[in-house]
Amino acid sequence: CGPYRPCDQPVTAASVAAFCHAVLGGHIQPYLLSQEVPPDWDQRPVKTLVGKNFEQVAFDETKNVFVKFYAPWCAHCREMAPAWEALAEKYQDHEDIVIAELDATANELEGLPVRSFPTLKYFPAGPGRKVRREGWGEPGPPSQAPDPGRVLGGARDPQPTCPLPGHGEQAPVNPDLP
Repeated sequence: CGPYRPCDQPVTAASVAAFCHAVLGGHIQPYLLSQEVPPDWDQRPVKTLVGKNFEQVAFDETKNVFVKFYAPWCAHCREMAPAWEALAEKYQDHEDIVIAELDATANELEGLPVRSFPTLKYFPAGPGRKVRREGWGEPGPPSQAPDPGRVLGGARDPQPTCPLPGHGEQAPVNPDLP
């Protein structure tokens, strides 16, 4: 059923059945982890996103947003940090470009799974970006949904560099990405 939190009531067959019916009926929203929005989230060249400000920033129709989803323990993420900072510094004076990062171990996003670290996602400017879930886990034609997998340079789904713990060997870096 996904990440749902049951109500604070005794666990009985009836309460579990009622909870499952409420989840399947769409009456209970998923519980997603999110850190608090840091007061200085937009003061550095690399903007800090968390679950609570992700949609506001990533789906801003006036901005091209490039997000690095990282894990603090991931060596590849730490190695990439200086290059990500340099990229953000290069584009910090462009009002329509946002370079951001999100700690995917402390923040969850519905319908946008992160399976390896770092994961890079590009959210291009343009209309229709407020339609978030259609095509990302809810019914609706995928052709009308935004493309969350597009990255700079037109490449799709770059090879993971740092898999989740217990999920296989390290995959090679995609040589097509800058």
